[in-house]
Amino acid sequence: MIQGELVDIVAYRPEYIDLAVEMLSDPEVRRYLPSFIWPPGASEVRDWFQRMEGDPRTRNFAILDKSGQFIGNIGLRNLNWQSRTVDLVIFIGDRRFWGNGYGRDAICAVLDHLFANLNLHRVGLQVLEYNERAIRCYQACGFVVEGRSRQAHYANGRYWDLIQMGILKDEWYARRDMA
Repeated sequence: MIQGELVDIVAYRPEYIDLAVEMLSDPEVRRYLPSFIWPPGASEVRDWFQRMEGDPRTRNFAILDKSGQFIGNIGLRNLNWQSRTVDLVIFIGDRRFWGNGYGRDAICAVLDHLFANLNLHRVGLQVLEYNERAIRCYQACGFVVEGRSRQAHYANGRYWDLIQMGILKDEWYARRDMA
């Protein structure tokens, strides 16, 4: 378990899948997730998790509040041990927890683990340009904009950019030392 001030990051359990499916049925939650254009079914999500569990470059974790309530997912993609890099994905699927620091706490706890315990060098992510709340959260965690994939996502009748952001190990520690 990885512990933050507001959240605990734990291994994914089967009962979380149904909760995630319920959260992904909310169009407002899916609006910020480019991978989910329509609500997925439980069997589709279970199949996806089974495929991910078989991939050594991928890890999925549940985000729980301190009372043990499942509030979202955080995962690692494209883990590259040679380059010591990984991509981060996250969603807080329970809207009652939006804007209250839970995502930031989860990300910071995972970053600390990745840099301190796994000795990774770089963590990257992608975010839709209109997801201003997430961009502010990522910046508060120390991520910087590295580039954009122009008009890479189609939603609501138009194309949107995907913004690439990243943080390096030395940036993480410099940020922490300033706090």
